[in-house]
Amino acid sequence: MDIRHCSYQIWRILHRLQGFESKYALKVCMLTALLAIPAWLEKSRSWWNLEESWWAVVMAWVMVHPRIGGNMQDLLMRALCVTLGAVWAGVAYAARNGNPYVMAVFALIYMLPMLYRFTQSSHPRSGIAGCLSFSVISLALVTADEHQSAARMAATRGLAFLVGTVSAVMINWILWPFVSRHELRKALSSMLFFQSVLYRGVLSKYVYYEEQKQPTKQDIERSEMLEGRLREGFVRIRQLLIMTRHELRLRSPFDPLPYSALADACENFFEHLIAVRQAALNYDPGYVRDNDAAAEKLLSYRRDAVACILSNLYILAGALKSDRKRYLPSAAVARKRLLDRMAEIEAEELAAQKMHVTSTGLHVSLASNGKWAQVYGFAFNESLTGCVAQLEELERYTKLIVGEQGFDDEFRDDDSDTSDEEEDERIPHHK
Repeated sequence: MDIRHCSYQIWRILHRLQGFESKYALKVCMLTALLAIPAWLEKSRSWWNLEESWWAVVMAWVMVHPRIGGNMQDLLMRALCVTLGAVWAGVAYAARNGNPYVMAVFALIYMLPMLYRFTQSSHPRSGIAGCLSFSVISLALVTADEHQSAARMAATRGLAFLVGTVSAVMINWILWPFVSRHELRKALSSMLFFQSVLYRGVLSKYVYYEEQKQPTKQDIERSEMLEGRLREGFVRIRQLLIMTRHELRLRSPFDPLPYSALADACENFFEHLIAVRQAALNYDPGYVRDNDAAAEKLLSYRRDAVACILSNLYILAGALKSDRKRYLPSAAVARKRLLDRMAEIEAEELAAQKMHVTSTGLHVSLASNGKWAQVYGFAFNESLTGCVAQLEELERYTKLIVGEQGFDDEFRDDDSDTSDEEEDERIPHHK
């Protein structure tokens, strides 16, 4: 028991070290330790303290990001803002030999666009870099001794800010870099998995629930909360799609169209699930739910229809991360069998009812009461059928992304024309 407990604790620690928090902590520690090496050496300690070069460590800590490192455009923009802040601070001090009113005017001219970039733009780190550079260097010039050169102080401290800014971006490029296209695949895989969870929850709570276990108000609120979070997930996926345009790729240009089409198909599947949930609240197939014999006849068909969609979603979600088997069950065939069997049972039930109906008034009542039931039933069935249609689109676009495994792949030679990436990323097709 002690060995199992120790092994579990070791696994827990190692699993914790794989998280982005541990990776971020390691990057920050390594970055600050490397930049602070001159402070530990006797030969360089004097100029380190004199020139206040420790601002490089502070700036690197401020600019390093837990996840996103930034691209070449971000690096150039941050370096430009830091350099501009140092130059502007030196010019502001030299204009009237450190007159506070003149420096206030210079600060107003410079800080307004930087603060706007920090608070309103999609790249705030360049704005905060420029603000820190100007503020620190201008205050250092004002409080410095008269014998110190203002140009030298602005240059050395500006260089320290520049080194800290550039090193923060570089270490994010080297250690566990953020690659948008990789994160996009992970996000789509997670979204497909959550679609399966949502599909399973909708069917279990709103469609195939047990007797006296109708969906409550709390169930509806939880479903709406989950749907809202998934909608936010689609927004983040499209943001990742935009970020892939600015990334360099040595092999070939990245094609975002299949990923965009897969995200659209996934969102359409999500919209059909919402329609299923809303229609199920008003649609009650009493001829099935209140009839144990009919429910037993449809049990295997329902099971196959649900299992096909769930297994397809699980396989597609996993195919974006790892290799999977060759075949996919056909959800369309399972759905067609279920609809055909439901039509047969409904026809049998209607025929049995007609044998016991004798009054005309009962016919009118049934027609008036069944009008909206037929509307909701049509919307319910069409939404589930739409889920199957969108599932086929998900399969199609996933195949475009990761490739399709053929029947003779295991007999091919190693000198095949397919690339290593395509061989490692296969997706099954229909049997």
